[in-house]
Amino acid sequence: MADSFSIGKIFGIDIELHWTFLLLMLIFLLLSVFGSFTIFILILLLFGCVLLHEISHSIAALRNGVKVSRIVLLPIGGISVIEDLSLDSSIEFNITAAGPMMSLLLGGVFGMLVVFTPPGIFTFLFQEMFLINILLGALNLIPAFPMDGGRLLRSYLQRKRSSYDATMLAVRVSGYALSIIVLGTVLFFVFATQYSFAYRETTLIWNLFVVFFLYGGMEAEKENTIIKKRTAGLGLDGAVSRNFVLMDPETGIDTLYKDVGEIGEKHIITRYQGSYFLVELSDRRRILSASKVSDIVEKIPNIDAKVNVVDAMAKLESGGKGIGVVTKHGKVAGVVTLRQLQSYISLYMVKKMRRDVTG
Repeated sequence: MADSFSIGKIFGIDIELHWTFLLLMLIFLLLSVFGSFTIFILILLLFGCVLLHEISHSIAALRNGVKVSRIVLLPIGGISVIEDLSLDSSIEFNITAAGPMMSLLLGGVFGMLVVFTPPGIFTFLFQEMFLINILLGALNLIPAFPMDGGRLLRSYLQRKRSSYDATMLAVRVSGYALSIIVLGTVLFFVFATQYSFAYRETTLIWNLFVVFFLYGGMEAEKENTIIKKRTAGLGLDGAVSRNFVLMDPETGIDTLYKDVGEIGEKHIITRYQGSYFLVELSDRRRILSASKVSDIVEKIPNIDAKVNVVDAMAKLESGGKGIGVVTKHGKVAGVVTLRQLQSYISLYMVKKMRRDVTG
C-alpha cells in the first residue's frame, strides 16, 4: 500500500504500518505524557497481538502453499495481502480461522497470567489484554464481511454453492449482523452504561465509525463479486500495454541514464531473481548509491494473462505502485496499470449492458 511504511520482515513477509496506525500511536504517546504511560504500553501490547493475529493467517497461508506478499497493520486490525485471490474454499477456511483462534489463544494466555500474577500494574495490563483478545477473537467470528467471520461463512457455504451464490448469501447475512451490531451498540451505550457523557459519546462514535467501515468493506465485496461474474472469461489482452522496455538487471546506472532519453515515457522493467520488477528512477538516494539496474528495482505484481480482470485489479491495488507485469507462459506480454484496467472493465460493462438492453 502506498500509505504504509515497512518496519521489517517476518518469514519473508513485509510488515507494514499504515499511517493511521502511526498517528494513533503518536496520539496515545502524547496522551501518556500528560497522563498515564500505561496507556501507551497497552497500545504496544495491542500492536503485538494484532500482529500475531495476522501472522497466524500468513503462516496458515504458507502451509497451504499460498504466497503472502505483506501484512499491513491498521488501527482497527490488520490485512494479510495474499497473491492467490482464487482460493479453494477449504484452504480459505483454514487460513481465515487461524486469526481468531490465535486471538482467543492469546486471551487464554493473558487470562492465566492474571490468575498467577500478584496485584499491580502488570495484573491490570494482563487483564486488559485478556479482555481485548477475547473480544477481538469473538468479533472476528461474527459472520460479517470484511471480518474473518464473513469469509468463514462464505467458505463454508461454498461447499454446496457456487462462489457467487455463497458470497451473495454471506453478504446478506453480513447486512443483518452489522445492523444488529449498530442497534446493540447504540442501545448499550445510551441506556446500559454508567460512564460519563463524554466517554460514552466518544466510544459510541468510534464504534459506529468501525461499523460503517465494515459496511464499506461488505459493499466492496458484493460489488467485486458481481463484476467478477459479469466479466467471467474476460482476459487481460485488451488492457495490456506494450509501453515498456525490458532491461538487463546487470545494466550499469550510467548506461541506464544514457538510454533514458530514448526510452521516453515507457515503463522500465527487468527480470530479477525469477520475477519481473519495476525499475524505480524517482528515489535519488538509492540511485546515488546504486551501480546497476538491480539496485533500484521495486517489486510489482506479476499477473498471468488468464487471471480474471477483477482479481488482477485487486492485485494492482494491493501492490502499491498501481502497475503490474502481465505474463503469458512465463514470458512478459506487457504491462497494465490500475487506471487502464479500471477503464477497460468499465467500458466492457457498459457495452455488455447495452447488448443486454438491445437484445
